[in-house]
Amino acid sequence: MLTISDSSAAWKKLHFGTTSNKGSAADNADPDGDKLTNIQEYIFGTIPTSPEAPLLTVSSPDSQNLTISFFGRQASGTGYSSLGRHYRVEKMLSLSSPDWQPLTGYEDITAGNSTISITHPTSQQSKSFYRLKSWLQ
Repeated sequence: MLTISDSSAAWKKLHFGTTSNKGSAADNADPDGDKLTNIQEYIFGTIPTSPEAPLLTVSSPDSQNLTISFFGRQASGTGYSSLGRHYRVEKMLSLSSPDWQPLTGYEDITAGNSTISITHPTSQQSKSFYRLKSWLQ
């Protein structure tokens, strides 16, 4: 007998009481209204029925640097058996040509239930855009 287990289905069952891909349990639904779909909540390790603060914060402690911070959640619990959560911080300089580039040294951060803070020099340009990517493997 062969049993195939879908990790996200176990996670969905935990949070919605069903493995169905319908209604508030649908992969693309956002039942808590925090702008993350259920599948994104699964990947980031957040709770799909409770809105959360932004995942990535950027502050400017001085005129020379930015501090970029996020909490790296370890992949554990229902739906994450044998999976690790990884993060990458990316930057782009213009919305008119969306060319996201990983920050050097922050291309593959393995989560360990800790806050990751990055000090990054400010750009010569007036604006920079940052995003946080995550994946499970």
